[in-house]
Amino acid sequence: MEISLPVIKEEVARFLGRYHYLIFFVFIVSGLSVAIFVLNQTIIASDDADGYTSTTNTVQLDTATVNKLRELRSDDETSSQLDFGSGRISPF
Repeated sequence: MEISLPVIKEEVARFLGRYHYLIFFVFIVSGLSVAIFVLNQTIIASDDADGYTSTTNTVQLDTATVNKLRELRSDDETSSQLDFGSGRISPF
């Protein structure tokens, strides 16, 4: 067997011509596997909340507004049926 550049190029071209589908499939599957693994590790790492302290302030509701809303309708009242007009039905 002769070792020269044209012979090596011919052998490589023959190899790639014969196995190019398999090589493509292996690259695609391995690339997707790595992407899924990295995404999974990122999701797992972002779930770790040790040492996290929230910076949001606790909000107190305006009790005057809540009382005004409660006065509009008491809890024991049932809601009235809506009037859809003639020929219309409720989509729900």
